[in-house]
Amino acid sequence: YAKKNNIPIHSWRDIKDGGVSWIDNNEIVAMVCVGWRYMIPKEMIGRLNDNVFVTHDSLLPRYRGFAPLATALINGEKEVGVTVLRAAEEVDAGDVVYQKSVAIGPTDTIAGLIKRLLPYFTEGVVDTIRKMMRGGLVATAQDHTKATYSIWRDEDDLWIDWSESSQKIERTVRALGTPYMGARTMLD
Repeated sequence: YAKKNNIPIHSWRDIKDGGVSWIDNNEIVAMVCVGWRYMIPKEMIGRLNDNVFVTHDSLLPRYRGFAPLATALINGEKEVGVTVLRAAEEVDAGDVVYQKSVAIGPTDTIAGLIKRLLPYFTEGVVDTIRKMMRGGLVATAQDHTKATYSIWRDEDDLWIDWSESSQKIERTVRALGTPYMGARTMLD
């Protein structure tokens, strides 16, 4: 979307290495961070008057952190979604400016949910930018007492725990397929 609409895209390396002066030198007035895994320095957020937004694949304040979509599916949630929020000093704790949910069906896989959510990432970013430019952006504070967290998933987190219910094992298999490396187990 950004390329089609001549919206500049920059890597985190460029931004991080240049710091606040990079923002000034490039006349940046806002940032939207997609696929984000880094804390943004508060000096940068301040320089941009809090116009730093982050996309997240959960219905915040639930599942802050990494791999929220897989965790929600494993836990048997009935819905998942996309949130666009203002960057904050704490991970995924900023005010929400856009949120959209989709229902999880009984056979949905992680890949299928990603595909269904993808249009809402674009919609959320475009909606946020338009409202910010028009001066009509409304941000809603998260209820931090309802915050839950998700873990970073690595190879150790892909093993099936056979002491779990058959339903949870089945959800785990559906949640850890592509783009993950798949749920696994060992025999003998």
